[in-house]
Amino acid sequence: MEPTYMSFRGVDFVASPYETGIKMSKSITNTKIPFSKEKTEELCENSRVITGRGRFVGENASAKANELCAVFKTKGSAFLFTPAFSPIKVFFTELCLNIDTDNSCVNYSFTFVEDPNSQKRYEDFNYTRVRKNENIYDVANRCNLSVDELVRLNRVRNIFSLEEGEKLWLK
Repeated sequence: MEPTYMSFRGVDFVASPYETGIKMSKSITNTKIPFSKEKTEELCENSRVITGRGRFVGENASAKANELCAVFKTKGSAFLFTPAFSPIKVFFTELCLNIDTDNSCVNYSFTFVEDPNSQKRYEDFNYTRVRKNENIYDVANRCNLSVDELVRLNRVRNIFSLEEGEKLWLK
């Protein structure tokens, strides 16, 4: 399996973050009904928030941190590619750097927020990545494909032996 790195605006995080998470939430409303119970309704899904932490180590740690700062300063949304999640169009909203005094180690944390105006999902990229503990049935369900189609497109031999991060074609 080819190594995959996190990538944003053409910058690959060759030392991918050691921790990445995604927060999903929904907005709900509670309406009080006279002489009755409250009524709760889901309004919408909120923008997903992707967070993570990583570390640059070595002589070029400061240079890599500067490259990350330059990407952070760019305006507008772009697609974020990670080994753990399908591509998401996001804004780079937060970056925190902690640099050792000898400049040989830079710890960083980041936050990306999904662009609410983006309608593109992973299907637009013709592939997805297998998530932790997923099998072919899980991927097919998540991507709205039949298992047979997913097996045919990817020549899957054992439907239970997918590896986290493995690239699966959708078209």
